[in-house]
Amino acid sequence: MSVAESPITGSSDSAQLRAGPSTSQMIVGALVGLTVGTILTFGLAARTGSTSTLVHFAPPFTDAASVPDSIRVLPETRGYDGQFYFRLAESPLSTAQQAAGVQFDHPALRTTRIGYPMLTAALSLTPVSTVNAMLLVNAIAYGAIGVAGTSIAAFAGRRPQLGLALLFVPAFVYGTTMSVTDTVAGAFVLTGLSLCLRTAYVPAAVAFGAAALTRETALLIPVVILAGLIYRRIRDRSSPEDSQLAVVGLLPIVCFVAWQSVVVALWGEVGPLSSSGKNLTIPFLGPIVTDNYLDPVTTEQWMNILVPGAMISIIAMTVVAFLRREVEGFNTNFVIGFGVATIIALKMRSLLVQLSTYRHPLKLTGLLLHSPKNIRPTASWPGSAQPQVFAGRK
Repeated sequence: MSVAESPITGSSDSAQLRAGPSTSQMIVGALVGLTVGTILTFGLAARTGSTSTLVHFAPPFTDAASVPDSIRVLPETRGYDGQFYFRLAESPLSTAQQAAGVQFDHPALRTTRIGYPMLTAALSLTPVSTVNAMLLVNAIAYGAIGVAGTSIAAFAGRRPQLGLALLFVPAFVYGTTMSVTDTVAGAFVLTGLSLCLRTAYVPAAVAFGAAALTRETALLIPVVILAGLIYRRIRDRSSPEDSQLAVVGLLPIVCFVAWQSVVVALWGEVGPLSSSGKNLTIPFLGPIVTDNYLDPVTTEQWMNILVPGAMISIIAMTVVAFLRREVEGFNTNFVIGFGVATIIALKMRSLLVQLSTYRHPLKLTGLLLHSPKNIRPTASWPGSAQPQVFAGRK
């Protein structure tokens, strides 16, 4: 591979690519990630007085009389999807209308995303409660993101510390503060990518398979890897490693299809298609047409600035890469990058709509300085457990 084109990067300079980070750099990445994850979980929970606040139990999906007294049930407008993953961790295969005090909104869709609840269930076999295990899994996922980020940056010939920027991807902040699947799925995806760069293809396939079982949109990565391999074969640019890389693309799809057979047996529906298409949107459309998403009960409004900041950063880095001729044609590296960007974009929500209501700079400044007690919720989304859209005082 010293002179042949790499099947991952499309570059012939694989020696520089595979230098990788040192052990100490990965340890630093893990520690920084764990620190950020702990702040976003137990740190934010401490200000509310209960770790269950970040899981967002609320009617009509949670019955306050049926859950333990230690769980704080919020008003109806504060409910969100974390409560469904709590139910899955407690009773993963139950088809009862109510289990662990919680009933589903879209049973097949929630059961499709079994990865995060299963990790939570495994951790709750210890003396750790299920609620605390949910937060701890997300904190650990942040440590994994820190390690994967430093690795990916080092393999790309950049300073490993730059990879820590991935800790602040809005989808990960969102997934952690709302106790949903985004952070864990992202950790598996990034770990899979870093393992691919090490040519550890079988462990990478396992990581991508776990990501697909945590959130179905993670299947984009295996799909684009297969698409890149097909393109290379058509162009007669195949590599000896392509057969191994094909395993990375195929194994997650096989795992997902196998689990879907269980989901269909339980609920009679295909998970991703069971929510009337609301779960699947046009890539990159979300940041343009949606409002902010972070719940001021557990977070600060300034976190929402991460969303447009991340979008600007992705666009800027792409432009710089092309200007510096760091992207060489349509190769596997390009489609993997597109897949990662698409997954991030699918889960990001933007302040653009809200910012359009703050036509004066002073009002925007006021938005960023508001504390949670000064923020009022708007009308809820009918028939959904979606978080409410929060508008600052005008």
